[in-house]
Amino acid sequence: MRLILASLFLISLQGEAQISPALIEQFETAFQEYGNENQVIGVSIAIRTADDVWTDQFGISAESEPLTEDHLFAMGSVSKTITSATILTMYEDGLLTLEDPLHLYLDTYSDIDSTVTIRQLLNHTSGIYNYTNHPSFFQDVLQNPEEITLPEEVLANYVLSPDFVAGTNYTYSNTNYVLLGMVIEEISGQTYYEEARERFDFDTNYPSFALPPFEISTLDLAHLWADLDGFGVADIQASGTSLNNLFSGAGPAGAYVATPKGLSKWARDLYTGEILQSSTMAELLTPSAFNGNYGLGVEIISGGAIVSGLGFCSTDVVGHEGGIFYTTFTYYDAENDLSIAVQTNDAVTEADMRQLAFDLFCINDNFVVSIDEEIYTESLEVYPNPFIDQLTVSYELSTSRDVSLSLVDYTGKEIRNIDQSRKFTGAYQEEFTMDIPSGLYLLKLVIDDQMTYKKIIKN
Repeated sequence: MRLILASLFLISLQGEAQISPALIEQFETAFQEYGNENQVIGVSIAIRTADDVWTDQFGISAESEPLTEDHLFAMGSVSKTITSATILTMYEDGLLTLEDPLHLYLDTYSDIDSTVTIRQLLNHTSGIYNYTNHPSFFQDVLQNPEEITLPEEVLANYVLSPDFVAGTNYTYSNTNYVLLGMVIEEISGQTYYEEARERFDFDTNYPSFALPPFEISTLDLAHLWADLDGFGVADIQASGTSLNNLFSGAGPAGAYVATPKGLSKWARDLYTGEILQSSTMAELLTPSAFNGNYGLGVEIISGGAIVSGLGFCSTDVVGHEGGIFYTTFTYYDAENDLSIAVQTNDAVTEADMRQLAFDLFCINDNFVVSIDEEIYTESLEVYPNPFIDQLTVSYELSTSRDVSLSLVDYTGKEIRNIDQSRKFTGAYQEEFTMDIPSGLYLLKLVIDDQMTYKKIIKN
């Protein structure tokens, strides 16, 4: 299902984004429609701006237990953002460098090149085999659910020969982050999750964050609905099946849990530089030569990648997604200062949560920006958008009004006065030549001292 949610956000020109209460009802309707149309067992969402957070849930945890905003979900590979941030803050503290070879910290393991660097582990250019691809890994985990799989056992039993020589290609590998967790432990003298908890003060800042089965029980999570044994979909916790081996085996690569509300805060804090220094943020967001969409534990997704099937969308997002039967998508849009976290306990329904998350970022051409609490609702259309040289503007007024039209930048500075203030009624349409630099602008329509803004892009 495609959710083109026009006019979802009201954003001041000073950049303090707040979710419009008037439009939350529209969003809630769309979100519930998504759950109903896809028959999702359970899905939970949080949308966060600088000053506001909104949550919603659809479906259940257990039978007769509706989801709430406090239910915990496994975040899967979104956990890599925590492991990466831990490594990068240790780098800021001078405890390691990104070019350090692995053998400075860990013993030698079969089929693991000990000369790979910390950076190559972070950006998946190490060439080390992905242990979760091993044909026996999930079979062993599910056949022995109560057992605990330690990182050393993962490396000894499930890592095959390298995919390529380190630094010559890109392949996503969970093994990289198991090794990074071990590096954290070697340097800090405590477990990777204890180190992360202390560094980022989980108890205060992200109280829902935890690492099962070591810090909490997997019974504390929203119940997982899956078919793990081939006998049909079941409530896994209610059936008595343990998830200890699954989570211990995922470890620093994918075992953290959180609420969407907590995860949306983590994403915003991480990607706005609240956690890392500016120079380290540059490292975080610099992709390798072999994958322009992946930095140091973060996906970097341009508008062109988001827009598939939706028409033009200028928004770029950063974040991560993950799956450990539970599924999580967490992204941040810097342009609109917006963080979205979507999580589900449904391992069966093939609902496109990724598209749901991306649709929310694709604020279409009816996106409104206002410096007033009141938004004038008369029609304003601009096309094509984006445009090259010629831009057509149209609107219609049912009664005679004072009207002016101008082009401003995101600071509110006027770039061009298009139409001087005058009395007007009826349908208006005119084509303009816009000889301005490429970039993002706002078309400002003032009607009786009320302002409507339309985001436009000059290519």
